Amino acid sequence: MGTPDAVHLRSAQILGLAIASVALMTAMLPDVSAQDEKKAAADKAPDLSGVVLLNRYKCDDGYTLYSSRMTQMAHLIDIRGREVHRWSYPQGDGHSWHYAEMQPNGHLIAMPKDKMILELDWDSNLVWKSELSAHHDFYRYPNGNTIVLSREKVTNKQLRPDKESYNSSVFVELTPDNEVVWEWYLNEHVIEMAELISDQHDILQGFSGLHTNSVEVLPDGPAARKDVRFKAGNVLFSCKKANTIGVLDKASGKVVWAWWVGPGSAQHMPTMLPNGHILLYDNNGHDEEPEHTRIIELDPITKRIVWEYWGDPLGRTCRHGEGIPGRVSSQEV
Repeated sequence: MGTPDAVHLRSAQILGLAIASVALMTAMLPDVSAQDEKKAAADKAPDLSGVVLLNRYKCDDGYTLYSSRMTQMAHLIDIRGREVHRWSYPQGDGHSWHYAEMQPNGHLIAMPKDKMILELDWDSNLVWKSELSAHHDFYRYPNGNTIVLSREKVTNKQLRPDKESYNSSVFVELTPDNEVVWEWYLNEHVIEMAELISDQHDILQGFSGLHTNSVEVLPDGPAARKDVRFKAGNVLFSCKKANTIGVLDKASGKVVWAWWVGPGSAQHMPTMLPNGHILLYDNNGHDEEPEHTRIIELDPITKRIVWEYWGDPLGRTCRHGEGIPGRVSSQEV
């Protein structure tokens, strides 16, 4: 297979399972379209194996990238679930890929959990790697630098007087030559973050390195032009166990904005949309009964939820441990 320049991609990376126009399972259902029964009948063919729902008239027609935390590979599939490309880098050490993301040049960046971050070309040849306790997420700058979520043993008697040391999240920026040019230790900013939210219990009592699970450098956009806290270059992050997302000023290192999602949220992957809002995967939907998963669109300046989608209670769209929302057009998620 050649280079992926002609491949139409929508950056919806899926870790094991996804909420998207294509859902992967071992069952098979036909195309859903009241517009053309003949086309619907034709789409009952065996090549739909693995797809549980397909409405070709409404779903995005791009490819989807997914990887499983049980393997050391990533797959690019079409809307019928057919694999069009695969990356693999077996290491024989049992370190499965915690996360994988395709780059605009067709390379793939993957994270063997707590071991390294690596970059593969289209043919799965190793281009770059850095050995550190990488986990959950990264951000690649246009200049080739990479911010990686890592963790280190730290000591903070103010937060954990009962512990000599414990794991804390560290944001590390690396050059292509693996030079560390910036570091940020979350444990040094916990009190600062707690002062910005309405419920400090989750942060101060639930502290366990705060289980940071996403990092994104903010672009220039409507939010940046309205509020300096969201200026281009600042860093958006998520703390799962604190049920909180935040923004840090990269120059000063201070947390300048935070939002408490709700009790038991365990949220994942906030991302800034072109309209200046934040799209967020709220895994447990405020811990309500029956449990729901929801996707939130938040106006970060007013802290008002402007749109939300609730998944089926305890159904295939209810995910407690992972999930990534992806906006594929101005009207679809």
